[in-house]
Amino acid sequence: MNSKEQGFDTVKYLKSQSFHIRDRLNATNGSQVFMEFGGKPFDDQHAKRVLPGYDADCKAQLLSSLMLVGKVVMVVNARDILLPEHGRTLLGRVRDDSGLRYDHETVRLIKRGRDLNLDIKDVVVSVYPKNPSDQNKRAMDNFREELFQEGVSMHRHYEIDGYPNASIVKNSDEVFGQNDVVAQPNLHLIVFSPGGGSGKFGFILSEIYHALRNGQRPGFVKFETFPVLTVASDHALNLAFEAATADLKNRVISICSDPARGICTTYDKDFENYQLLKALFAKYSVGENTSVDQMDDPTAMSVNRIMDGVINESVIIEACRIEIQKRIKRYEREAANGIERQATLDRAQEINVVFEKKYGN
Repeated sequence: MNSKEQGFDTVKYLKSQSFHIRDRLNATNGSQVFMEFGGKPFDDQHAKRVLPGYDADCKAQLLSSLMLVGKVVMVVNARDILLPEHGRTLLGRVRDDSGLRYDHETVRLIKRGRDLNLDIKDVVVSVYPKNPSDQNKRAMDNFREELFQEGVSMHRHYEIDGYPNASIVKNSDEVFGQNDVVAQPNLHLIVFSPGGGSGKFGFILSEIYHALRNGQRPGFVKFETFPVLTVASDHALNLAFEAATADLKNRVISICSDPARGICTTYDKDFENYQLLKALFAKYSVGENTSVDQMDDPTAMSVNRIMDGVINESVIIEACRIEIQKRIKRYEREAANGIERQATLDRAQEINVVFEKKYGN
């Protein structure tokens, strides 16, 4: 790729992201940290498409180094594996990049990780239904067996009634008490997934609950890829993110814009998660001044240095335009074949209207 085509410098990005992640880990003064690793850690084809010059495997370098100080766990949402009524999609969610359903995609990523010095030993199935049908029980048994054949243990994190309303914290013993505990003492817990909407944060919230109940005061940090927190909600990269996750109904929102702080962007799920995190610490760390207690808005949870790697924004904008069109065509095809909802296509088309209004043809 020549310099005119390249819009992103992976080396610059990874250097900045790595520095700021380690800075956050060091700031906890030895306390255990629970880290949500946003975006795919390797084979991230969406990032590669919208950031020409991005190395799709670059984050694996950082994740591999974190294995020296932490336990790395993959989380997959049961709704992406099961069929209705507990399934999120009509025939099981499929990764566009690989063409695999999420159960098989999880196994593929485990194998791929080994090539990148990432030996994953634990998979958590989040949003696990409390009363699955016989058909879905068999699907989970098959998935457990697939993982077992790879030397991987499967853990359960049950669906949470009322999530993500912060009121669930009032009944946290009932909500989180039955979940498997995966974290190990004296090790950070780093959590990633095969795709968006995995339930990573709900699982981490359960792990934090158990730590707080045991008298620990852990930290939390999110390794964020998309949305980009330091640009406007209607920036090309954020609109491309919304289009790529139209099936999850993600919406990027700006929460502040002033000379002192610049632009602060988050998205609806992070705003909800921030409220949950604060509520849980408020219940179990009363009167203490933990790192989480000091967070004053959702952006404080995350480290996102994507813009440090951007070297040609016009190239990025055009790549995002292509990505949005690609997603629309995919949703059109899937809606026609009965495997995607019309609402997903409608949402992607709405995003395209916003994009063209801002950036033109």
